[in-house]
Amino acid sequence: MPTRFCFLILSSLLLVPDAPRACAQGSPYRFDVQHHRIELQLYAPHIIRIRVSPDSTIPTTPSLSVIAVPAHVESAATEKGDTLVISTREMTVRINRMNGELRFSDK
Repeated sequence: MPTRFCFLILSSLLLVPDAPRACAQGSPYRFDVQHHRIELQLYAPHIIRIRVSPDSTIPTTPSLSVIAVPAHVESAATEKGDTLVISTREMTVRINRMNGELRFSDK
């Protein structure tokens, strides 16, 4: 089966050199970006929710479009040069620190 790729470019956002932060298993990965915050929340090994806020915090207002509940998903976060890599057993997300590009691929 061919690998599928989805590219999402966050224009004009550059990641600052902070490492990814995740509190406990099931907690979101948070990245500080120039005047923005990016949050990656795992809902399943193949589902990830991305939220971006122009403030240093992500709003806590409940979403009307996302009704699922975040789950405990085994994941690993590593750094490879200018790229942060978050992996689950079914997908990998690569975040380029230089241009803010997010790349998704299945395994």
